[in-house]
Amino acid sequence: ERDSLIGTMGFVQKWWAQTRLLLWKNLRIAIRNKVLSLLQIFSPILFILSLFVFQEAIVRSDNTGFYDVVTQGPSIQLASIPICVKNRNADSCFTFAYAPNNSDVVQDIVDRIMSNNNPPISADSVIGFATAEDIDQFLFNYPNYTQGAYVFSVRSANASLNETMEYSYTVQFNQTNYISHGDAIDSKNYVLIPMQHAADKAIFQHHTGNTDPEGFQVNLIGFPHLEVRTLNIIGRNGPVWIFANFIVNFVIGLQQITTEKELKLRSSMKIMGLYDSAYWTSWFITLATFNTLNV
Repeated sequence: ERDSLIGTMGFVQKWWAQTRLLLWKNLRIAIRNKVLSLLQIFSPILFILSLFVFQEAIVRSDNTGFYDVVTQGPSIQLASIPICVKNRNADSCFTFAYAPNNSDVVQDIVDRIMSNNNPPISADSVIGFATAEDIDQFLFNYPNYTQGAYVFSVRSANASLNETMEYSYTVQFNQTNYISHGDAIDSKNYVLIPMQHAADKAIFQHHTGNTDPEGFQVNLIGFPHLEVRTLNIIGRNGPVWIFANFIVNFVIGLQQITTEKELKLRSSMKIMGLYDSAYWTSWFITLATFNTLNV
């Protein structure tokens, strides 16, 4: 009598009956696969929590002070000229180059720069040229063989009735910043300012004859600033991670549908009169329910 009643049902009644049974089947599968079901429901929490963890890790790992309110920056003593270290692609390395190398005054200034440095710069770590054009040609032909270069100009000038010396120089350096052990090295602070300070001190010593002028020390202090957030992980990557959460549900649902096809379950149900529309509607409602719970 039951089979006869079902056989006389209309299409809508059969379709609705199949859909309800398939939804019950999907519910039982979800209950049995507790791990996958919990992953589908709570994956948004994991994704959002990971974004907050990444954001906090960036803030806590920062040592530049950009993520803090700075009212007065720390005083940092200016370092000496860094000694050039030969890399694997270079045959030699020079701490600095200079020109002209045929002037006794310039040579005395260069010697003072080398001896004042900490640690002192060795003679084989410095290379001299006759003209600025020779330095430019060397820098062009041998990139990364030196980290900086001086071009000095020394001449006498008559001021009133007293003869004075005029000193000028140009510093050439590689302005490209690079990363060392996860920290960005600013070439201006690392090379340019130490070279400028060393030249000023050497010129002062040469002109006055004072080998160790007191008070000739330079400190660096950064500007005060408000809190700066240069990288917002949540704002930049949040939408992508939220979309990835729905991808997780899609992959899990696709795996379950594929499993039913491999086990011939869907084919068996079609032999027994299953409507394709009822089958796909049941899976659409199931996956939409998980996505709704995620939202």
